[in-house]
Amino acid sequence: MNKIKLKDIVPFKAVHVGEILKDELRARGMRQSELALLTGIHKPILNDIIKGKRSITPEMALLIESAMDIPAKMLMNFQVDYELDCARINERVIKQKQYLEIWKTHY
Repeated sequence: MNKIKLKDIVPFKAVHVGEILKDELRARGMRQSELALLTGIHKPILNDIIKGKRSITPEMALLIESAMDIPAKMLMNFQVDYELDCARINERVIKQKQYLEIWKTHY
């Protein structure tokens, strides 16, 4: 029996830091516009982060930390994990396509 190593697991879906922020806002009964006002982050930029269309910057993480008491390092870790998971997923898709090509040539 082969043991699966945690480092070899590829997620099905990468979770963007914006999804975590969206859940946190919902749990606190807070609107994006309120967070934008508290942090000084422009509403369209904050909205793009929450929709997963834009990355969070260290500066934004520090502002959100001050406003919501979510550690900036944790927010940045979520961002890095998202980017790494996207790369792993992309690599998995590339490998799967290669395997399919090999399979097609044999059958």
